[in-house]
Amino acid sequence: MASAWLVFVFLLNQTSCAVRSYNPNLQPSPELGNWSNLLELKSGDQIIVKLRDGSEMKCRLKNATPDFISVALAEEGRQIEKGQVVRVDKLVDDRLLDGALIGTALGFLAGFLAEGLIYHVAGDEEGFPDLISLAFGGAGLAIGALSGALGDRALRKRVTVYQNK
Repeated sequence: MASAWLVFVFLLNQTSCAVRSYNPNLQPSPELGNWSNLLELKSGDQIIVKLRDGSEMKCRLKNATPDFISVALAEEGRQIEKGQVVRVDKLVDDRLLDGALIGTALGFLAGFLAEGLIYHVAGDEEGFPDLISLAFGGAGLAIGALSGALGDRALRKRVTVYQNK
């Protein structure tokens, strides 16, 4: 029982360290009206461009200059002048490890609590096998890690890089 708590505390510690170390490589700029923010993006970054006419396009950045941005839409390229752009957001993937670690910790806790509930209901203090405890903790751990990683994979953050005032 004590070893289960030690494992849980270890996983929780690893999860909090992973969350603290997350760095999406591009922090939101306090000067969103500064076009030079686009010059810092890398070719191939996935962006969403909102134009003056209200349309929005999801594309990959090819190049950024002081006067326009070049983007790739499906198979074709397009140049967009600075005056047409209202807003540019960069799509940033969330790291799968964070979700997997958080899911692992929560899944282990859920399995551990389920095992404790069954143990309490069964009322058999001496004969409850440790293997069943381990099975509940392991099942919760695996299900939690998988669901956390899949949930994290679906997350994509939009970081505003440029917004015309």
